[in-house]
Order: sequence, then structure tokens, then C-alpha cells
Amino acid sequence: MIELGDAHIKKYPIPTTQEEDVQQALGILWTQFEQGVTRKADLEKVLEGAVRPGILDQLILENFVFEREGLLELTSKGQNIARDMARRHLLTERLLKDVLVLPKEQIDPNACRMEHVITPDVEEAICILLGHPRACPHGLAIPQGKCCEEALGQTGPVVVSLSALKSGQEAGIAYFSSQDRPELHKLLSLGLSPGNSVRVVQTFPAFVVSLGESLLALEDSLASHIFVRKKNGK
Repeated sequence: MIELGDAHIKKYPIPTTQEEDVQQALGILWTQFEQGVTRKADLEKVLEGAVRPGILDQLILENFVFEREGLLELTSKGQNIARDMARRHLLTERLLKDVLVLPKEQIDPNACRMEHVITPDVEEAICILLGHPRACPHGLAIPQGKCCEEALGQTGPVVVSLSALKSGQEAGIAYFSSQDRPELHKLLSLGLSPGNSVRVVQTFPAFVVSLGESLLALEDSLASHIFVRKKNGK
């Protein structure tokens, strides 16, 4: 039987290989459940190759996951761990992509390792550094932490979609919520990339931003996928 209680709450956790397998599987299940995937057969395919064989049956046996008529759900025992692991993994993906600018193929493997060893304090520091991002590079929702709730309650969101800004506001590009839109690749070539600053020139009849000496007209649907960090939180 694998008990994650003690290892999970140690100040500096160094999980065993078996504990890592359980943690990683629970984190994957969290993201799948968030997308509406609950059939055991489907989840077995998702976990295949990512975690050792038989891990799903172990999670059920150890009461991390409950099965009913071929459908799965997290128990209270598994829910907190699953949410925590998903949050750490998705935040780490943002850090590796937006700050360290690692190649795409290196992001997930490194995030899978780092999620097991970062402490809650480091997790919170990463979240604050990134401006409390709401989505990972693949567009999956990042579970909010206490730091996100406190920041929202005190000052309102610091990182918002570009489409939420008003004419005259300036902001620094934080990240894109989806890399799958062909338009984004064109904009990247024009310099509209994380780290650069933009100013909203107008929002109607067309959404126009200035980027250095250039003016760019954006569709609202595209601007909504571009997340920015407002200057001075305003």
C-alpha cells in the first residue's frame, strides 16, 4: 500500500519512485476529469506509456479513485493530491515556456520531474512570478491557489486577456492561452511575443494595438487568447 500522507506534507518532499507514479497519475487524472473524460477505458489509454502499467487499478484499490459502472471519480483522499500535482505541473510548464523559453519537446518531460520536488513555497513563488496564470501552454485551466485568491481579492486580476484592456492602456505580454491558432504564429513573427509591451490604440470598430512603431489590428477572438500583465496593476 502506498501512503502519500507523510511524503506529501514534508517540508522538502523527496518521493519514492512508487510515490511519483501515484502523484503523476493523479495529476493526469485531474486534467482529464476537467475535460470531461471519466471512462476507465479511456483513462487507461491516456495513462498508458506515461505511468507504469496497472497504476489505475492501484489507485482504485488504495482509495484514491472510485469506480462506478466503468466511470471514475476522485475520492476525497485523491482529490487534493491530484489538484496539487496538476497545479504544479501546469505552472511549471508556463515557467519553462515563458521564462526559460525551453524548446517545446523539453517542456513536458521536465515539468513531469519538477512537479514532484518543488515545495508549496516555490509553487506559490512561481505563480506570483507568472502573474497567476489561468491556463497552461496547451490551454488547460490551472487550478487556483491561495495566492491567486488573495491577489484577486486585493487588487483585481493583474494578468488579463488583451481584449479586456481599454483604449490607452499599456501592458506586457505574458503568454498565449493557445498555440494552435495559425494567426498567432504570424503575430509572433511581427514581435507580438511574451515579454514585449503593447498599448491599446482603439477597441472599436477594430481592436488595434501599437507595438513599437507598428500598429496591429486584431480580431477580438484572437486578442482574447493573448494574456497580458497590466502596467502597475491598472
